[in-house]
Amino acid sequence: MGLPEQWFADEGVFDRVNAVGSGELARAAREAGVRRFIHTSTNDVFHAEQGASFDESELAGYPKVTAYERSKQKAERLVLPERRAGEMEVVITNPTAVYGPGPSSSHTLENGLLRPLVENKLPALVPGGIGLVFVDGVVAGHLVALLGTFARK
Repeated sequence: MGLPEQWFADEGVFDRVNAVGSGELARAAREAGVRRFIHTSTNDVFHAEQGASFDESELAGYPKVTAYERSKQKAERLVLPERRAGEMEVVITNPTAVYGPGPSSSHTLENGLLRPLVENKLPALVPGGIGLVFVDGVVAGHLVALLGTFARK
């Protein structure tokens, strides 16, 4: 559930779809007796110092920069409480920027970054890098999330 875009003129759409929508889906799933709910978030919800590593154990304690990132932080905070003892397990995946075949739009990673980079038309390439994952890796991760066994914290 969610909008895989980073920018919209109406930033409220991120909150309505990514956060509120995800929370409502998780609640409805629990009420319907779903045993495991898989929520797709992003690695952008975590805090990481420049050049340092991080893990997925804690969301950043501050609002992230973009409306997309903030909506994903809020979504995790809305989805996790639906995990209630014995009722429903919640598994959250946190992929990086996804590329590969899928719904076509002008806002894909390929059109916005990779194609201009290859064509030498990217106006700037800021230092720091970006994590990329091919769509097949995301699918494999979701299958593990669905079928795997997880230790509860």
